[in-house]
Amino acid sequence: MKTPWLLASTTALACLNAQAAGFMFGISHNFGGDTGVTFKILSTDRRNRPVLAAGVSFFPGEGRRIGLDVGVGYNFRQTTVTFSRDLVMERFQMAWGLASRRCPPAPAPVATPATPPAPPPPPDFFDSVF
Repeated sequence: MKTPWLLASTTALACLNAQAAGFMFGISHNFGGDTGVTFKILSTDRRNRPVLAAGVSFFPGEGRRIGLDVGVGYNFRQTTVTFSRDLVMERFQMAWGLASRRCPPAPAPVATPATPPAPPPPPDFFDSVF
């Protein structure tokens, strides 16, 4: 029983130490069990990348149970899907939800060359005194 908790804590620390950790909120389903609401910490918030996930799930059915899980997943464009192992209920879990996303970098402003000052007007010969 100590090995799953060690794995869970290691995964959670790896997710938290990443510079750009992401978060997911969604729906989870334990195979052979209930469907509930989940919140997960993801190893990255980049789009179209595989992720490590550690999370907590709440199952509002009879008994109102809470589960802790670790697993892997994939960040799509706007959603994340994870497949994990619930360590409290000892079941496999599939989850889908909306996740935080890293915004693409803003385009650099186009540098416009400074306009040169206007040339001075030509001298007026009719106002000249001889």
